[in-house]
Amino acid sequence: MKKILCVFLMIMMLTLGFAACSPKSDSGGGISGGDGERVLTVADSSDPGTLDPWQAPSDGIHVYNETYQGLFNYEYFGSEIVGILGQGYEEVDGKTYRVKIYDNIFDTGGNQITASDVVWSYEKAIAAATWNNRVGVIDHIDIVDDYTMDFVYSVEIDREQFNDSMMIMVVDQETYESLGKDEFNAHPVATGPYYFGEYVTGSYYTLVKNEDYWKDPELRTVHEQQNVDVINFRIITDTAQVALALKSGDVDISKVDAANAPDFYDYRTETTTDGYYVQVSPGNACRGLVFNCSADSVLQDQNLRYAVCYAIDNQALIDATEGGNGEVEYTFGGNQYGGFQEAMVEEAKTNIYSYDLGKSEEYLKAAGYEKGELKLRLICGSFNERYAVALQAQLLQAGINAEVLSYDAALYEAYTVDSTQWDINLFIRGKSAGTLPAFWGHHVNGTNYEYGSANFIFDPAMEELYRKSLENDATDEDVLMVHDYITDKAYFYGLFNGVEYYVGQEGVTNVYYTDFLGIEGGSCTFTDDFFE
Repeated sequence: MKKILCVFLMIMMLTLGFAACSPKSDSGGGISGGDGERVLTVADSSDPGTLDPWQAPSDGIHVYNETYQGLFNYEYFGSEIVGILGQGYEEVDGKTYRVKIYDNIFDTGGNQITASDVVWSYEKAIAAATWNNRVGVIDHIDIVDDYTMDFVYSVEIDREQFNDSMMIMVVDQETYESLGKDEFNAHPVATGPYYFGEYVTGSYYTLVKNEDYWKDPELRTVHEQQNVDVINFRIITDTAQVALALKSGDVDISKVDAANAPDFYDYRTETTTDGYYVQVSPGNACRGLVFNCSADSVLQDQNLRYAVCYAIDNQALIDATEGGNGEVEYTFGGNQYGGFQEAMVEEAKTNIYSYDLGKSEEYLKAAGYEKGELKLRLICGSFNERYAVALQAQLLQAGINAEVLSYDAALYEAYTVDSTQWDINLFIRGKSAGTLPAFWGHHVNGTNYEYGSANFIFDPAMEELYRKSLENDATDEDVLMVHDYITDKAYFYGLFNGVEYYVGQEGVTNVYYTDFLGIEGGSCTFTDDFFE
């Protein structure tokens, strides 16, 4: 029998602000903790809002990985998936995967999670329609026994689609239904290494270590570490205020934007300011270009696509828009993605990634244009407008006129699938799976678009190469062949990846984060005396 009474008792404790627990409220926002407890304060840029386990993806769900759990997850960018609730899986056939969960999973209310809870949670996610990119290909799930299920997909899936489908939050059905949606979303009962504590909208929220976490320490993944006892997330939306909070010591760890990073780190000399720890890494989001290859655009002419590409200086774009803080791309996606190879760097010395105004002019003439005659429509979301303007200036130097058409997010997304609206699409996008084939799937996969790929064509040769790069036995050569094909055709073009800065007080030794779910405080590491 499910322990509903335990759930209600726990929620009462949370509602009363931990009256029965040792942590005490901190006047600065959060829980200060008892004697000897390790309390970490992290700045977060957004408010969680609803704590619905199946809410739409947003910045505010940073808290989720340490409270809610799915079946499998990536430990690091570009890694293979590892088991969280899931103990293992096997491919039965192209459309069926058998998944086994641990037989000792308990949530913070003392309720055991079984296969029926998994199936019910997936049904809720499917009904919510907020995670269709992960569950849209699931036809149904058959229960084999209390801890085993067969996931049956509507089509044959590749490994990235399977991986993504394993990342849906799972909770106890009876508890959710007994508490009701509103109460559950206010005080979630879940299986993670931390449970949700205090929450003041627009100010802070707190995670508290789950002392009865169900998984043996030797089996835990990086997402399941409990290196601190209390994590206070202070909601600070202004980037300058984040830097000030770090300087004053009010915050232990935070992501810092490029404008404020020089207060803590000199990227030219790669030196850190005394008193701080700084972790620098390229973001997974790629700023890149999709070229409209349909009959509705002049860029159906490959010569013109070449003319555009040879007119672009990626490093100059970084200097103009990011103050030099960025990583040049030599392929569509970036060198931090799995599958990136040095051969791509070598090829970039002579292919479309080599800035060459002379070649740009040659290809303009080959297409029948003199300098100043070609006019293009450059579409972007308003969040990318300054990058589009910088690109516009570079194209103008090559005698190519590009009109910048900047739209709000909703209208921009609508226009990207309308071939009559644009010639070049400037976008920013990443892929948490961390491999080039996974990233390419956003754009080259004909199954994602009714008209073919993101550039409005269907190219069977490209599709075949791409599918081969997704197979479990795919080699570096398979990945390189896709890169070579889409580069030779100039279908897509990678510009650069931004650099991310994670800053901690002295004594932080590693900041663990995912690009999608932010900093996971329980998985960060510290010197032995950091909390003294």
